Amino acid sequence: MSQIKHSHQKITKFATTSSKNGTIPRIITLGGDHTITLPALRAIHSTFGKVAVLHFDSHLDTWDPEVLSHNQSSYAAINHGTFLHIAHEERLLVDGKNMHAGIRTQLESMGDIKNDKRCGFDIVFANDIDRVGIQGVINRIKARIGDEKVYISVDIDVLDPAYAPATYFL
Repeated sequence: MSQIKHSHQKITKFATTSSKNGTIPRIITLGGDHTITLPALRAIHSTFGKVAVLHFDSHLDTWDPEVLSHNQSSYAAINHGTFLHIAHEERLLVDGKNMHAGIRTQLESMGDIKNDKRCGFDIVFANDIDRVGIQGVINRIKARIGDEKVYISVDIDVLDPAYAPATYFL
């Protein structure tokens, strides 16, 4: 647990110091799970302000830590399924401009969708591609995010399990 906390502190201190490649902020993080996304969003916010999130995943990751477990510490509440909820609560995200793409998980209840909308997200479900096609999905994402600065997050389980076996996708 202390290693994760130390890593969060290091990521949060990251700031872009060069505009050599233009003024578009860029941060690339590879590996780990989504516990690294929250400190990355905090670091981006401290330098660039609020951003939209384009979240490719099979899960929402906006679960309210209070709903998941009432008896955990505030630090333990930060996990791979709560980081976007916490980012919303910390006002790191542009309201109403965030999008999940590829969601196919079972939901605990409609409360998950209600909380997700409260956190400023809309959803492109995995099977929407069959209904509206690739261009339709692209159009929905572009219409939602518009010209906002965007943080793109990709979880491997967004891929069809045939192409990414042994990842959790239920």
